[in-house]
Amino acid sequence: MATLGANASLYSEQHRITYYECDRTGRATLTTLIDIAVLASEDQSDALGLTTEMVQSHGVGWVVTQYAMPDGKSANGAFPHNPNGSLADIAGICDASGRVFGLMPHPEAYNHVTNHPDWTRQMERNKRAGIGHAERTGAGIQIFENAVAFFSSAG
Repeated sequence: MATLGANASLYSEQHRITYYECDRTGRATLTTLIDIAVLASEDQSDALGLTTEMVQSHGVGWVVTQYAMPDGKSANGAFPHNPNGSLADIAGICDASGRVFGLMPHPEAYNHVTNHPDWTRQMERNKRAGIGHAERTGAGIQIFENAVAFFSSAG
């Protein structure tokens, strides 16, 4: 990937932050900042020509999971089935060894409810709606539990 280093440069992107991306003090929320960083990263990859074909031509990894429609067909970038508009509906990749796995939208970041950047607001919403907050496991842990169950039964 030496050619990437030669082509890399500073990258900037303009984004107008709207009122609904801010907290009550007018500051951008953490969720907004993360969304902007992801958008800028995707746009920078496009600007550098980092397409699926280019990555595959260097033999640096494999697509192992992709977003799909409920019937199993390709999501073709359609929201909400491809929630981040990823190239070729890619949700997960691994390196050539198969031991390093990267998954979007990073379920490992939500293994506990307090890992979510919006957890305090969600807890307050639940409290005001009279909904209990007994579940401490985050939604992301379900992906890992499903994987363990699948491979345990595939024996």
